[in-house]
Amino acid sequence: MGRGHESDLRISDISVSRAHARIFYEDDSYYIEDLASKFGTLMLATDPIVLENENKVLQIGRTLVSASKPNKEGYEN
Repeated sequence: MGRGHESDLRISDISVSRAHARIFYEDDSYYIEDLASKFGTLMLATDPIVLENENKVLQIGRTLVSASKPNKEGYEN
């Protein structure tokens, strides 16, 4: 996630770093992690935050993003 062209989720906000944060899957859980961005993610979180089933509102620069664990019903693999 970030402002850069290489980001899978581009956020057009000058306060967002080019590579700001990432969402990853590990040990049957989804996490969001700040990538040492200048203005931080989730109030300057330094450790990855687990995404649960309920929505979490994340602040990425000045932009608010709603994220939750994907519903696996209907998905294969």
